Amino acid sequence: MKSYQKIQSIRDRLPGPKWAQSFWTWLSGIPHSEETLDHRWNPTGRLLGAALVLALSLSSTLLLLKAGDLWLFALPLTWLLTTGALRYFFIVPGHYAAHGTLAKTKLGNRVLGELFSTLFFTASFDAYRRDHARFHHSWRLGTGLDPDVRFLASFGFLPGQSVTRLWLRLVVALFSPRYHLSYLTGRAKWNLLRGPRYRLVSGWAYLSLTAAFLAFTGFWLEWLIAFALPATFGFQASALLQYLSEHRWWLEGERGAKRTGRLTFGRFLLLEFPERGSKPPWKLFAAKSAFWLRVFLVQLPTRLAVLVGDLPQHDLHHRRPKADWANAALVRHQDVLAGSPGWPENYEDRTGTLVDFIGEVFRGWSKRPPLTATEKADLTRSEVKNRPARKNP
Repeated sequence: MKSYQKIQSIRDRLPGPKWAQSFWTWLSGIPHSEETLDHRWNPTGRLLGAALVLALSLSSTLLLLKAGDLWLFALPLTWLLTTGALRYFFIVPGHYAAHGTLAKTKLGNRVLGELFSTLFFTASFDAYRRDHARFHHSWRLGTGLDPDVRFLASFGFLPGQSVTRLWLRLVVALFSPRYHLSYLTGRAKWNLLRGPRYRLVSGWAYLSLTAAFLAFTGFWLEWLIAFALPATFGFQASALLQYLSEHRWWLEGERGAKRTGRLTFGRFLLLEFPERGSKPPWKLFAAKSAFWLRVFLVQLPTRLAVLVGDLPQHDLHHRRPKADWANAALVRHQDVLAGSPGWPENYEDRTGTLVDFIGEVFRGWSKRPPLTATEKADLTRSEVKNRPARKNP
């Protein structure tokens, strides 16, 4: 594990002028050592930016469909952007509305939370807030009482298996009709069958209006390709990839701040830029080419569609739930330098690719024994039994 000083050194050596460093901060999740909070983002700016990305990705998809021919090969890019924008609205505004830090008032948080969850067919505000606060943000985090752990366990993601077996499970789940249908069914239940009456009315009204619009315009195919596909398959595949590296689920240890701190680690999409040193020109060229290929073909898609918003700094959220999430990279950076006051240990950091982060969790599972009788019993205890599957950010 690299020290934070070493990670900061790698980050500071990324190429480009000062104005280009904002891109590296966004991509890697780590600010340049000279960056400050003088120019802050605010929640409104973040939301408007996400809305703009969503509008551009949807309109671009429609234009590509209209152009046809070879232009259709560009659809994966617009699907990536649409998936990321939809995930962002769930993970950032939907999540922070439940924490009461999106809007200035309780009513504002409720209205925005219900609006986004209705539009994007995710867990209702009350259901999400109840489960998230009671089970995820508590000592139950990462145990069999955590609804997220139960969801993973239902697809065989459990300790005591080899790393190879866990990777095979992941590949199968990503393309499994059972996984996607289970997730989609849970979303449908929260929007159409369970919840406050006003929430069910809004869910059915939204569904009816969408169907009426499509029937009137005949835009069924365009809607399916531009929106429905990334909103279901893309959204749910992204969730699983993010989810499996979000926490060290099933981490052993006594309850308390030390275990809570170790459950989550910084996930930084940071690559070391090749320096000339004693390399001959052709080796330096090859190394730089490989660097840029990994940036644009691996790291950038991951940041756009999987580790969206403040997910690289998700450990900050579990240590400081009321922190300035719109500027999470700089806030976490300052907290690391201060030694994470009030916590027994400082933050843990991992750099690399999404494969590295998921591998971190899988390796931990492979090293610990299968579930104990008590842990198995937690998976079926009635506190959270029979609730539709709900995904945490």
